[in-house]
This record gives sequence, C-alpha cells and structure tokens, in this order.
Amino acid sequence: KVAQNELDALVLGRNAQPVTGGDCRYIRLESIQAFLQQAGKVDDVVAQTDNPALRYLLSLQGTITQSDALFRRRLGQGMVLQQSFPATQFGRQLADVAQVIRLNLGIPVFKVALGSFDTHRNQKPLHARLLAQLAEGLMILRAELQQAGQWQNVLVVTYSEFGRRAAQNGSGGTDHGTAATHFALGGRVRGGHLGQHPDLSALHDQDMLYSTDYRQLYQTIISRWWHRPEIALGGTDWPLLDLLREGDRMV
Repeated sequence: KVAQNELDALVLGRNAQPVTGGDCRYIRLESIQAFLQQAGKVDDVVAQTDNPALRYLLSLQGTITQSDALFRRRLGQGMVLQQSFPATQFGRQLADVAQVIRLNLGIPVFKVALGSFDTHRNQKPLHARLLAQLAEGLMILRAELQQAGQWQNVLVVTYSEFGRRAAQNGSGGTDHGTAATHFALGGRVRGGHLGQHPDLSALHDQDMLYSTDYRQLYQTIISRWWHRPEIALGGTDWPLLDLLREGDRMV
C-alpha cells in the first residue's frame, strides 16, 4: 500500500523548474542523507502572517520539517538495495529514488539530473561517456525496481532544454538546435520509435525539422499516465502518442 502523499515531488540535483508550478509541494536536495543531516537543524514553526514573502518562507520551513519526519520515519526500517548503483552523482540520485520508491513513501514525481550535454566542442567522447552513464544508471534502476515489483508503476522520461544542430561546428561539437529525441521507459511503455526520423537533407537554417511536438508527449503523460485528460496544455487538444500499454497503475 502506498502512503498518502506528504510531498508531490522530490528533486535530486540541480534545477527544480519542472515541478515549481502552482501549489506543488517539493523539496530539492543533493542526497537524502545530506538532507537529513541539515534538516534536523530546522525548527518546526507554526505561525500565521499576512506577509506573502514571510508566508512563503514559513511554508518552505514546514515542507522541510515534514519531509525530514517522513524520511526518518520510513528510512529507519533499514532498506537495503539489491543492486549496486554507480558511484557517480547520477548513480547516487537513482539509488535514492529507488530507495524511496521501494519504501512506498507516496511521492509521485522524482526529478534527477545528468548534466553537461551542452556539447559545443569535443562532442564525440563526451557524448559517448554521458550516454553510457545514462544507460548504465537506468538499467540498474530498472533491475532494482523489477526485483521490487515496482517497475510497472514507474514511467521514466528524459527531457532537455534544447536540441542540437545536425552539422558539426569548427570545435568538434554541435550548437543549439530545434529538435531533440526523448527517451521513455517503464513497465507499461510499448517501446519502439515514435515519430518520423529526421530528414538531414531537409534542414531549416541548419536545423532539423521536428515531426512531433514535445507537448504531445507531456499531454500523453497527463492524460494516460496521470489519468487527467481534462487538463489540456495551453488549452489545446494535442494528439496523444501511442506510448503506453493499458493496465493498472499505482496512484
């Protein structure tokens, strides 16, 4: 049984922007253990104020103390992961995610980061190393959650702020472009390639032309994973992607 949500999202690493909208209750931290060491120093304050800035700070303080109590209460059960995650920042983030999922803490969204894909120079070796880190980490996460019987309840999706141009620049890298590939994996993901392969002979201002709007991916997740079809991104009826198999999902 999943615990009732006390947090809407857990952000590990940098950039919490994807979960900062509305009244989303989230915390951003480098690791759970580091958070527990620091959060214990924050006192729980119950206060009322009409000052919006102070009210916001008090809400943050409350989120920290509630999260601290949640993690300490459940992590005290002594969860031991079955897989050996890479000893990298990305690997440690995935290990924390796997631990929280296995403990059924009721947190529905996790955001992790693997940076330095902005490869303006020397792209070939750097890109290969980063993709290897991504692949290794996600395969170990998959094995851990399969063993825990949770893989069917997980959807992993990548995103990026920008794509890359098709042609190499003078520094052995690529500059910002308009199209990019997203990866999705999970127990209910159909697999395969969605969309059209880019035509490298039909570029616009040196950029590839995308065939699938990224909002179609997000709308598919909202409608078919979160089961909230009444929410339309930008008020537009985006065509959904054939991404997910039908079936029960933990909510």
